[in-house]
Amino acid sequence: MNFEAFAKSVERAYPLAKERNPDCYSLDESMAVFSCYFEAYQQHIGQDHPPLKVRQIANIISTMDFSIDEYYRTIDYAPADYPALIEQHFKTRYRRCDYNINHFFSGRIRELRFYEACL
Repeated sequence: MNFEAFAKSVERAYPLAKERNPDCYSLDESMAVFSCYFEAYQQHIGQDHPPLKVRQIANIISTMDFSIDEYYRTIDYAPADYPALIEQHFKTRYRRCDYNINHFFSGRIRELRFYEACL
């Protein structure tokens, strides 16, 4: 992945994410999470992560700092939680999963990996 080109897309997406969630991570924190994920993807999958659209990037950034559990409670994530969450994600075997970052940020994936890796 051309990370410089991706960084420009993140810069375009960041204002959209900030509109959706004024408390979202900073641009630098968001970039650190993306970098960690893409490095792990390369290491575990053996190829670059597929490109993301600006809309997808904004959606991810706007929810990086939290998720909602099955009881509608908010789970807060610190940027420092992500290396363990990501590593646990790649250790987990899913049915029909390509390990795309969009999968990681969908449903209860982060919540369950958080319970496994951080508690």
